[in-house]
Amino acid sequence: MKKLSRRTFLEAAGAAAALWGLKPAIAQAAAGSCVDGVPTLSYPESVLRGLADFIDAHDGLATLLDGNFRVVRTSRSHQILLKYDPGEVYGRSGERSWPRGMQDIIKGIGGLHNIRRRGVYCMDFTVVKQPCEIGFGNEQPLVCVGRTVAIGNPRDPMAYLTTLRLADGLAIRSSAIIKCLNDPM
Repeated sequence: MKKLSRRTFLEAAGAAAALWGLKPAIAQAAAGSCVDGVPTLSYPESVLRGLADFIDAHDGLATLLDGNFRVVRTSRSHQILLKYDPGEVYGRSGERSWPRGMQDIIKGIGGLHNIRRRGVYCMDFTVVKQPCEIGFGNEQPLVCVGRTVAIGNPRDPMAYLTTLRLADGLAIRSSAIIKCLNDPM
C-alpha cells in the first residue's frame, strides 16, 4: 500500500474536513501534532479517514455521504457499475442520483429532514433501478439490497455510510426497514 506523505495526507484530509466543517482540527494537525511522524487526528477526522479507507478497500458497492447527503466517496465498483466520473458526483447531493424506489422511501418518511428529526440510525433497503433512470448505464433493471448507517449522532450525523450488494432480481419493488432512536430495541 502506498504511504501518503504528511503533506498529501493533510491536503486530502483538509479537503474532506472542509466539506464536513472540521477545519479547526485539521489546522491543529497541520501545526505539527504528530506521533512517530504520522499526524494525529481528532475523533471526527479519524473516523472520516477510516471510512474513506474502508470505501477505497471495499470490493463491493459503497458510498459515503456527509451529514447533508452530499457524496464524499464511492467505491471503484460503484463507479464502474453505474458508469460515472467521481468528479461529477463528489461534493454534490446524493439525492440527484437516487433511484425512484429510494426517492419513494424517503418521501414515505416525510423527506430527508425527517431522517435527522426521527434519529434514523440504520436503514435496510431493497431498491430497483430501472434502465431509464438518470445516471444508469445498464440495459436491465438492477436490484440492490443495502444498508445505510448514520455515523455519529443520528440527529446530527457527520456522515452516512451505505453498502450494497446486487440481488438476483427476485425483489420486484423497493422497500425499507428504518430504525430510529425512538424505536424500542
